[in-house]
Amino acid sequence: DEWNALIEATLEPLVCSWRKDKLGFAFGEHVVSHAIWADDIVTFESTSSQLQNMSHGLAAAIAEAKLKWKPASLEHLVCGKPNAANADTEHTCVHQAGVPLEYK
Repeated sequence: DEWNALIEATLEPLVCSWRKDKLGFAFGEHVVSHAIWADDIVTFESTSSQLQNMSHGLAAAIAEAKLKWKPASLEHLVCGKPNAANADTEHTCVHQAGVPLEYK
């Protein structure tokens, strides 16, 4: 399918950098950084700084390929224990749906 080939080619350099930097979520000995299903791209992060880093990289790769995403369709789910800086909240809000992500 042409769409899958386009997405894979667009994200390949980015995914290689994620692997090199060991970004993602560890499942035993394996680190999982992302999953792609049709036009959905899901990233897995271990920290909020990884989420920010990977989101910026993803936004830049998509923009470089002259592709766009609908800001209203962007969602982030943060799970786990809050860090010390956010001890009074259950989750850290890194990005809100409907607000365009800026990229470096």
